[in-house]
Amino acid sequence: MGYQPQFTDCASVLEQAGFTIHLIEGSYQNIKITTPEDLEWAKVYLKD
Repeated sequence: MGYQPQFTDCASVLEQAGFTIHLIEGSYQNIKITTPEDLEWAKVYLKD
């Protein structure tokens, strides 16, 4: 059987498609909200 790529994230898909991936410095306060706890943290952060 031929080569079957294993993609672990969106960046690996784009890289396989020929795109160049760049890393940029970010902030720990720039969170992805995926759980109820994340949402509560964001509410507290936005109050300040």
